[in-house]
Amino acid sequence: SERSHQFPSQSQNIDYFPVADDTHLFEVIEIERRTLDGSCREMLARILGIYGNFVRILHQQELDALTGVFNRGAFDSQIAMVAQSVRQTQPGAEQWWLMMLDVDHFKQINDTYGHLIGDEVP
Repeated sequence: SERSHQFPSQSQNIDYFPVADDTHLFEVIEIERRTLDGSCREMLARILGIYGNFVRILHQQELDALTGVFNRGAFDSQIAMVAQSVRQTQPGAEQWWLMMLDVDHFKQINDTYGHLIGDEVP
């Protein structure tokens, strides 16, 4: 929510519109007040509220609902961006390594007992 972050809603010449949820501040949009009258600011606040809902939905679709950590789709997207960046900044570097460790062997629990039981394990 806007109140949980330390951004003023207004200053002398600027209106601040935080785009946030209860735990994350995604961005803050600053608008010079002299360019907007009261009704325009109110309309803009409503439009930015819709935009904020959209940003929250995009963020939530990247998270695992049970654990709150990034899901496989978000991981794949990040790896693709890193690979693209490496290709652009180091054109000759076609080989690079990624190591992943299974620190809790959770796949074994899911494979043995099923995902419904695995979801209940603390």
